[in-house]
Amino acid sequence: MAAVNFLATIPSLIAVLTHSLSLCLTMLWVFIPLSYATFGPTFALVQNLVPSAMRSQAAALLLFLANVPNLIIAPQFVGWLSDTLSSGYGTDSLRLAMIPLGMTGFWAAGHYWLTARHLKAGLSLSGVSDAEPARAAPGPQAARTTPKGLML
Repeated sequence: MAAVNFLATIPSLIAVLTHSLSLCLTMLWVFIPLSYATFGPTFALVQNLVPSAMRSQAAALLLFLANVPNLIIAPQFVGWLSDTLSSGYGTDSLRLAMIPLGMTGFWAAGHYWLTARHLKAGLSLSGVSDAEPARAAPGPQAARTTPKGLML
């Protein structure tokens, strides 16, 4: 996932930096599907790393923490930066204001890579591991616990 996120950032920066409309549109056609490619695995990991009773809360928290920066903070920051740069750069101010936003993809890729280093231990603690054979789910009244005593 880190590699996909890293690679997706490159076309987004090209789209912002170019003056060619056709190159910009082509890079956006590459960037957008690649940027969404990590959503499914991320939600699957979150669902597997928490106890089953907390899965909906974990998904809601992930959506909240992802959407607040992307839908509330980033547009305000880009607008403010564009307004600040407009006196010196004119119509290029919006394009220049979006460059720092594009760089966050590299930051996210770094975090995916750091997370991957601890993923096996986290999955093992939660009871999900590549080394374990698949088991049938316990009955409705039964509950499994992890080595740390967390109910699954």
